[in-house]
Amino acid sequence: MKILKLLLILLPFTAQAEYRVYQYMITNLVLNSQEEPKSHIVESTLNPSMYHAYHGGTSLIEISLLRTWRCVGNTAKKSICPSPYAKLTQGDLSEI
Repeated sequence: MKILKLLLILLPFTAQAEYRVYQYMITNLVLNSQEEPKSHIVESTLNPSMYHAYHGGTSLIEISLLRTWRCVGNTAKKSICPSPYAKLTQGDLSEI
């Protein structure tokens, strides 16, 4: 038993981290008289409810979730990982 405790203390433990990325279509709901709704695509680590809360609420923007994926491994000080959907070819898409 003492050997097991000693091994647990001496062996380094590694932790794996991951986070989820969300891709949204954002539409601005606040318009000038001559403007039409402006939409753009955004990638964020905020989930839909947090994104709404952080960016002014449902009266200012409308969000539509397009895709989501995970970034795994050591993610410290790195930008958002690329979408795995970008690696799919047209043949792959026809099978989905």
